[in-house]
Amino acid sequence: MIPLGDNVKKLGYGFIIWLIILANIVVTFRIFNLPIWDYFSFLKNYSFNSSESLSVGNFIKRAVASMHMHGSLSHLWLNMWFLFVFGVSVEEAVGPWGFALLYYASGLAGWFLYYLLTLQNLPAMGSSGAVSGVMACYLVLFPRARIQSFWLLFFTVRLIYVPCWLYIGAWAIYQFMSLSGNNTSIAYEAHAGGIIFGILFGLAYKFLNGGKPVYVKPEDSD
Repeated sequence: MIPLGDNVKKLGYGFIIWLIILANIVVTFRIFNLPIWDYFSFLKNYSFNSSESLSVGNFIKRAVASMHMHGSLSHLWLNMWFLFVFGVSVEEAVGPWGFALLYYASGLAGWFLYYLLTLQNLPAMGSSGAVSGVMACYLVLFPRARIQSFWLLFFTVRLIYVPCWLYIGAWAIYQFMSLSGNNTSIAYEAHAGGIIFGILFGLAYKFLNGGKPVYVKPEDSD
């Protein structure tokens, strides 16, 4: 079920979000074009490895660097598409610098939980924890929004609107149900850490700013 957009009114399409997407694309393509030995050296120095003992500074360096690295084009595309679909409305609500804080702090929180709960001697990378935080914050700020989604059901294409609380809520529950600490190709712990921070960020924003999201269509307003 791929999201195509939402019904939240927007005045623009963000600024920081485009810089983040560009940084992810540039870094990912740059490492894809490294010679094979330079590629593995780069991963050793900058990807996230939860089996290593990391100082605070090295943890932050690796967490931030790995937030801009992806292991495949599909990994990059999916993360950037979800970031765009949900991030534009969030950036407009919290502002560009608030959005930058949300993105990077969610990513750090995600890698921190991954570091605590797993012990994998494998290079981990991706912006999934940061994107998860953005999606969780979206849920808090726009709980009554609807997500236009692409469905392929019995070889028939369907475009339907799904309530935000159902779409993101079901996805978030699945991330927590998938926590295991075992070796998997998906860092569910990073997703969970991002979700927790995104929810807290959204609640804090609403508390400090009167509790109302912005630019919601009339039929979805409180």
